[in-house]
Amino acid sequence: MPRKKNPSYRYHKARDCAVVTIGGKDHYLGTHDSAESWEQYHRLIAEHLAERREPPLPVPADTPLTVTELIARYWRFAKTYYVKDGKPTSEVHSIKLALRFVRRLYGGTPAGEFTPKKLKAVREAMITHEITREVKGADEATGAVTWERKVVRKGMARKCINKLIGRVKRMYAWAVEDELLPVEIHAALLRVKGLKRGKSGARETPRVRPVPDEHITTVLPLVESHSVTCPKGDRPE
Repeated sequence: MPRKKNPSYRYHKARDCAVVTIGGKDHYLGTHDSAESWEQYHRLIAEHLAERREPPLPVPADTPLTVTELIARYWRFAKTYYVKDGKPTSEVHSIKLALRFVRRLYGGTPAGEFTPKKLKAVREAMITHEITREVKGADEATGAVTWERKVVRKGMARKCINKLIGRVKRMYAWAVEDELLPVEIHAALLRVKGLKRGKSGARETPRVRPVPDEHITTVLPLVESHSVTCPKGDRPE
């Protein structure tokens, strides 16, 4: 069944502001095309989609630290902690990807008000995220080089989403350890379970199957044989 399009981000001429209509109700987002209006738009869309997945009640909390400020502190820690041979590991890139969704939807939200419901909204944004790439082309009339953004696939893979959400939870665990937030905030986020195969709208990737025997038989004659000499203490009896 084709996925319904999300409510569009529009310009409201009469009010001179951005607007999105969800469930027949207009939500005015502030100055058109501003960063704040886009943040509010993405947050409303994600929360609207997550509502269909039975979100829990929000956990009340109060702290002056915003989500953006928390991300900035954790990012400074991650860049120095996830290092091998003096270079950042791939984990740094994965953390950056996960926190990008959080900041886009809830950057201005107090970090202590980031509830399981909001974490599910972030997850929903990952499920519906369009993965695109720039494709080079040429103008038919002039022959000039053109670039077009095309959608490669709809949504991130389920297993990838589960790992990214785990990294968001890990940031909150770090915040508790550094006494930036009360432990109840992280404990509530741990209640959000990972997506199960066939139980969510997330894209599934094909399972890795064993290599067929006939492929192995074909390759074996092309592989050079090497005699391996085991150390005395490692020789099988």
